[in-house]
Amino acid sequence: PGLKVSWEAEFDLYSFGLKILLIRNLDFFNQRLPDILVKAFFGTDALGLYSVASRLLLAISQTVTAVMAPVAFASTSRIQNDPDRVSRGFYSGSELIGAVTAPAFIGISLVAPTLLPYLFGEHWRAIVPVAQWLTVTAMVQSTTLDLCANVLMGVGKPSQTIISNVLFSTLQVLAFVATALFGGGLVHVAAATAFSALLAVPAVVGIVAGNVPVSLGEYLRRLGRPIIAAVLMAPVVLPAVGYLGDVSPKFVGVAVPILLGAVVYIGVLSLLNPDLVRQIMGIGLGLARRWKARTS
Repeated sequence: PGLKVSWEAEFDLYSFGLKILLIRNLDFFNQRLPDILVKAFFGTDALGLYSVASRLLLAISQTVTAVMAPVAFASTSRIQNDPDRVSRGFYSGSELIGAVTAPAFIGISLVAPTLLPYLFGEHWRAIVPVAQWLTVTAMVQSTTLDLCANVLMGVGKPSQTIISNVLFSTLQVLAFVATALFGGGLVHVAAATAFSALLAVPAVVGIVAGNVPVSLGEYLRRLGRPIIAAVLMAPVVLPAVGYLGDVSPKFVGVAVPILLGAVVYIGVLSLLNPDLVRQIMGIGLGLARRWKARTS
């Protein structure tokens, strides 16, 4: 290193880093805000139910974010001066994230009546409807808010990410407080926040569209195919959950519907978007080779 310091570069880096710090704090605030509101409006017992319901979903969402977010941010940063490539990367990223999160969250919603009591105990069965609504919010968080945030940061617009995060948080708070004040219970609040998350999707994608040549219609079309494939698991999974719900051992009643849903999902997605399935298989094989090389 030399002795010269570019104060202009220093200011740019400091300004960008400060905004990233604010974004990380907002992310933490968004994760903890529901707990604060549940405790304030419904008390400690309801907070326990809500925390258990959200624990599994938060773990899946954070896993997806930990894998996808650095890739989205780094790849967008490298091509930020080529808007067309950024646009294609945004659409491809939405498909890949949707292909992972849609079957995970929709699948959890379908098997929740047997999965959650199996994981946490029969006395937690009351959390099932809460968790089913929370899957909607968690999927929006992973497929829209996190992806859009990293694309915006990748093109050097962290301030736009702050706006999208604040918008999402505001809608969540308004939905929660309005429902609670009108006498709604924990399930009603979870449903209201799920709808508010869906309402945030056009606005958040619109913020991205103001900086990258993307459209809401194409985004929903790309994301829609994994969601349709995941929803079509229901005619197979729900009867299996109902039929096997009381079998012993309990593991069978959980595992069989999940396996059936996976088969249906892969089959339907192969018909709707075979290129995406081949792409996912290629990524999976690549990861397997890397893991084998590291362990050998």
